[in-house]
Amino acid sequence: MPTTHPAIEASDVGTFMSHLFGLDIDAAASSAATPSPLGALATYVDDQETVRGMMVCDVAGAAILGAALTQIPVGLVKDCIKDGELAGNLRENLAEVLNIAVNVFPSHQNNRLVLREVSYLDQIEMPESDGNWNSNEFTIDVARYGSGSLQIVQCG
Repeated sequence: MPTTHPAIEASDVGTFMSHLFGLDIDAAASSAATPSPLGALATYVDDQETVRGMMVCDVAGAAILGAALTQIPVGLVKDCIKDGELAGNLRENLAEVLNIAVNVFPSHQNNRLVLREVSYLDQIEMPESDGNWNSNEFTIDVARYGSGSLQIVQCG
């Protein structure tokens, strides 16, 4: 029997990110499928190492969320987006953002979820859905930095 997952609301994602970064964030539901080009994939697991969630960013979203954490100059973000690359400091910051973002998952309230890993750019291998996934897509607009895509997937 399929598991039902509560929807993750754009307003909740925006509020969470705004509190995390101390910046104005506008999060809106998006009809886009998996973000493209892929910038980062975070995988979250429970105590049995079963994948229970994923967050996927396009390159712009990954660069913007990584930069916003420590207010990295926007010029670096624009260069990374243009080049389709993520600088090392943006990767490190993004990993921390995605680690903290485990709190966005509603299932985190009842089950212990942890970040297992973050994959970047050409290292990303999107797993196949088992048909029991709930996916929410968002456009995240971060003040001064611009906007990118974020997909939050609740698994099993």
